[in-house]
Amino acid sequence: MIRKAPAALLLALALGAVGCAYRVPPTHVPPSLAFSAADLDIDEIVIVDHDPTRETQSPADTWQDTVQILGKAARSRPAASGPTRVRVRIDLERRSSIYDAMRKDGIAFMGMFGALFGLVIDNEKLSVDVTVERDGRTFKGHGSAEKLGSMYAPARRRALAVALDRALADASTKSP
Repeated sequence: MIRKAPAALLLALALGAVGCAYRVPPTHVPPSLAFSAADLDIDEIVIVDHDPTRETQSPADTWQDTVQILGKAARSRPAASGPTRVRVRIDLERRSSIYDAMRKDGIAFMGMFGALFGLVIDNEKLSVDVTVERDGRTFKGHGSAEKLGSMYAPARRRALAVALDRALADASTKSP
């Protein structure tokens, strides 16, 4: 006997097949860098948009996302022995979204229904350069990411978290 699946389960499976994004991936502070939230001093965040004509979130939002992502990553570490200065450069390389499609063809508006269920509505590619200064040593790392996003977990925030994670991992593998 075949049992009927609930409509919500079928809808979730259908949306999962086209791509959903509900959360921002975690960012980790590698043990070799070992800075905690109490030690963290974000000295500078530079945001470079390679296509300033496009409509995107404001630089202030990206700055705030960077501070929150680094702060959350550092909170998971125990307090270290001294201050850690961090500088970040973010290069916004490419972005596309359902809103771009709606500007060209209004029928794309139909795709917004799925946005309520976490359907992917945007795509962001960016790269990050991180400089970490601690105990008189300087660590530099680079990371890049391209991520899909939804209204619950925007692509820029998801890509930023992954790129920062990769940049911190890269910085930890290089000797100062």
